[in-house]
Amino acid sequence: MAVARVTRVTRVTPAPPVTPAPPAGTSQPRRSFLGVAWLGIGLAALGEAAWIFASFLKHARSTEGRQHAGGAGPSDGFAPAR
Repeated sequence: MAVARVTRVTRVTPAPPVTPAPPAGTSQPRRSFLGVAWLGIGLAALGEAAWIFASFLKHARSTEGRQHAGGAGPSDGFAPAR
């Protein structure tokens, strides 16, 4: 009776080729454009959030001490709309 011998074969995969770094002082135009674009979008979103917050606070201060145009109460006290 023969015994089969099982061996494990490992495969060595070569490392991916290393791309050389660009020379110092040169930039990658596409990546720099995308970075500036994302920065602009982020600043616009931050400005919009600040605008909404400031509008909310301005509205709260401007209505302080004034009578409101509308009011709550029984409907008998309101004139009918024409």
